[in-house]
Amino acid sequence: MHWVRQNAFFLVLLLLLIVLALLGRGLVSSLASSPPPSSEPSTSTPSVSLQELRKVADQAMVSQQTVAEVRSDRFPDDIWGQLGAREELILLVYGDVKAGFDPADLEASDFWFDGNRVQLHLPAPVLLDAQVDSERSHIVFHHKSPFLNADPTFQEEALESAEDAIRQAAVEAGLLEWAARYGQLSFENYLRSRGFEDVRIAVN
Repeated sequence: MHWVRQNAFFLVLLLLLIVLALLGRGLVSSLASSPPPSSEPSTSTPSVSLQELRKVADQAMVSQQTVAEVRSDRFPDDIWGQLGAREELILLVYGDVKAGFDPADLEASDFWFDGNRVQLHLPAPVLLDAQVDSERSHIVFHHKSPFLNADPTFQEEALESAEDAIRQAAVEAGLLEWAARYGQLSFENYLRSRGFEDVRIAVN
């Protein structure tokens, strides 16, 4: 009888060890297959500086090929002028005019940001540069009354006003309005790329 009890005790102990071994293996397998705890992605508040905005302004410019007509008249102050003598000149001037925002016009007080919101107030766009294409520009009409003495500075003075003429032609063609729209879009895209979601831009 004592032998039977002893064998039963060892049998129960063996079964208990087997159960514990199976439970331990399942726990290890469960831990191995479970994914590691996920960590929240780190988020940073977007920001922008005056220097960065001035770099955008330096690049956000538009250019336009412009043609303008320059008229110039000369009336002599001698007897021939009193008789109606005159010299007329018409130039067809070609050139390239650039417009945008002057980076120096941007100030720290022109923008603010809070969290994902940013507001920027841009100054009015201006003409930044104008270059006359001397190879394409040419005289289309030149008339000088008979007996009128030639003036070698007449054509030079007409050419001096060529740059002003293409600037005015570019303004009349809407170059400044185009610069305002393009600049606004350039600044908005840049600020959104920095992480801002609520972007408000006004142009003076």
